[in-house]
Amino acid sequence: MSETTILRGRLMRFAGDPFEVGPETALAWDQDGALAIRDGLIAAAGPAERVLAEHPGARVEPLGDSLIAPGFVD
Repeated sequence: MSETTILRGRLMRFAGDPFEVGPETALAWDQDGALAIRDGLIAAAGPAERVLAEHPGARVEPLGDSLIAPGFVD
């Protein structure tokens, strides 16, 4: 059975395609955000309260003031 891991911290994510909705609308910022990961893929991203409620029993990794920026590849 797969386990879901949630990274909790400051989250910067895309809420839309910047070429379609513009960069100001596309970028979303959650001061208390969460990123749920299952089977190596992003299962959910957004405000921590919502993501934690959607994934009860998930292992939570608190990252404090660290910035979580899913989708950026080095």
